[in-house]
Amino acid sequence: MAKEKPYSPWARLLGDGLARVQHGVDGLVRWGFRRLESVDRDHHVIEVDESHPYVTKAKKVAKGTLGFLGEAGIAYYKAYEKLKKEKGR
Repeated sequence: MAKEKPYSPWARLLGDGLARVQHGVDGLVRWGFRRLESVDRDHHVIEVDESHPYVTKAKKVAKGTLGFLGEAGIAYYKAYEKLKKEKGR
């Protein structure tokens, strides 16, 4: 196995900083996906306004869409974590 080249202190500092920023962004995005998923899961009651049936329908569609996007995002991060673990072996 080839010997790994030592990195300069500046390169390590920059690489470490970028990794921490990426980790923070990933955490923020995960939080957002959990919040989206909770919109549909928490069974928020949508008030039915008989005079505006299209608004009521649009609210239901939006709620379902946000819940779906949240679930898709959570599934993405679970698969991503699994792939990272497999690569680390």
